[in-house]
Amino acid sequence: MRTKWVDIFIAALRQEGVPCQVLKRVNGWPETALIAGRSCFTKSITFNQARGQYFQGVDPSKLKESGDLVVLCGGADGHLRDIFLIPWVDFFRAISLGQPVNTYRLPKVYYQYKFKVQFVEGEWIMIVQGSHRTAVNATPWHCSPGHAVEMLK
Repeated sequence: MRTKWVDIFIAALRQEGVPCQVLKRVNGWPETALIAGRSCFTKSITFNQARGQYFQGVDPSKLKESGDLVVLCGGADGHLRDIFLIPWVDFFRAISLGQPVNTYRLPKVYYQYKFKVQFVEGEWIMIVQGSHRTAVNATPWHCSPGHAVEMLK
């Protein structure tokens, strides 16, 4: 079973007195949370050492919603290590530049926008599958878990 990095991050926030409430879970995974009064879309992302990247998908229906932040919580080897606090509008603008792909084997169909966040030449770069645009620099949104807690206080 993959690690629920968002749950670990929310526990760290609560421990520091930051009000947090998971509003919606999908298949047991936290998807939407209220963090310090901000509406947040959350994703747990696991670092793939061999590829040097995080990789995840987003349901196309999320593009119709609105909120304040997208909180990507990532880790590896049992340790939460990277948090990306991305303005909602910026994240979904980047996602919408891609093309949703079927992530199931036929005859089942489930479309997602797939994206990766990769550390390249000293910067975090977000690349959306099927996008014809240049990659998005995610470095300004990157925080250590401790710094992210302080920013959200």
